[in-house]
Amino acid sequence: MFARKLQPKEYWRAGLNMAVAFEGSFEYGKELEKSETARENPLEDYYGTFPGEGEAPVASVIMNKKQVRFDGHVLKMGGVGGVATLPAHRRGGAVRACMELALRDLYKEGCALSHLYPFSTAYYRQYGFAPAGKTLRWRVKLRDLKRLPDVGGRVRQLLPGDDLSPLTEVYAKACGDTNFSCLREVFDKDLEGEKPLKDRRWIFLWSDEEGIPGGFLIGSRVKDTLHCVTEFSGRDALIFTDAKALVGLLHFVYEAFIANFADIEFGVPDHMDLAGLLPEISGMDYKPVLNGMARAVNAETLLKLCRCRGEGEAGDRGHG
Repeated sequence: MFARKLQPKEYWRAGLNMAVAFEGSFEYGKELEKSETARENPLEDYYGTFPGEGEAPVASVIMNKKQVRFDGHVLKMGGVGGVATLPAHRRGGAVRACMELALRDLYKEGCALSHLYPFSTAYYRQYGFAPAGKTLRWRVKLRDLKRLPDVGGRVRQLLPGDDLSPLTEVYAKACGDTNFSCLREVFDKDLEGEKPLKDRRWIFLWSDEEGIPGGFLIGSRVKDTLHCVTEFSGRDALIFTDAKALVGLLHFVYEAFIANFADIEFGVPDHMDLAGLLPEISGMDYKPVLNGMARAVNAETLLKLCRCRGEGEAGDRGHG
């Protein structure tokens, strides 16, 4: 058994492994045809583990190349995804072979960190990953937003064809000092075109009296909840640069959606306490949620750059 990088014409094998491992759909003929013209993506590396020469890969890992913030610096990071093993080859070290090769390559390429969203924290601890901060996930009843003041500004809905660059600008400002937050050219490519409407997602941008964007909401319906939580499988969000932007968005939510939803769910970094901003908290609920796992790829680089505090431990500034 050995691991190596997959060639572009083999990328479809990783998709097949994921479809089998996670009981998803896979258009075999279509994907095989696409493989004939597949090209290497400089922001992604595909790895496969093979039982022998001339055989198909039985496990695969995709490593996404990103730039992230870390204690005031920008570092290269590898985001782990697409981890899949065919059922007949599980618990045989196939994924380990992929992971070890991928992490070695990250080190050679100057990456200092790796990050992932785990299906099991115990499983990924064996590869050196540890919890990478928490998000506080709030659930607030819309009726409890009634007393929020009107702080002014303007909220407008972004529709197909509208300029989405303010989302990226607000995200960069809001997460500028948040560890592991990614530098993005666009906030979410899935928000472009007609896809949000097809997926029943709505985008609302709050700007102050001078027209400067300060927060945005990307929401969808989950039963009677306005879902604004960023998760691994989706990019709903409520992001704000200051308290005024948050209050402006929540005031809008009450005014616009009190007849449509029972509550709103959104997440903020766990160092933010919203109790002082919200007028009624007796019916509110929040819980800490793990925001992925991370590990050092180049410990020397991280120790030189980290803002050590307290007893000299490398502190956790949060997530994004």
